[in-house]
Amino acid sequence: MVTVNLDDFENKALRNPETLHQFVLNRCNDTDTYYIFIDEVQMCKNFYEVLTSFLRHKNLDIYVTGSNAFLLSGELATLLPVIIQKFTYPYYPIPHEQKTA
Repeated sequence: MVTVNLDDFENKALRNPETLHQFVLNRCNDTDTYYIFIDEVQMCKNFYEVLTSFLRHKNLDIYVTGSNAFLLSGELATLLPVIIQKFTYPYYPIPHEQKTA
């Protein structure tokens, strides 16, 4: 398993697409199945090129998250030749008693 959190300052160098690509592939150098988790993927410029490249590796199972509206747009769906699943989480307001505690 390879996990990358791109909003962590310690991973700032991985926001470069070439660096991110090489970082992941260096950790997945055999035929075993690897699960790749990339959080805040929109912080990597041209991330869709990196993800498309990962798709060529049959042993990589890729999961990405992001908070940018671009990630949820239909435009992204045309950039990646994969099925994109949009997850939404229910929003529950905090009761007044908890806000003032």
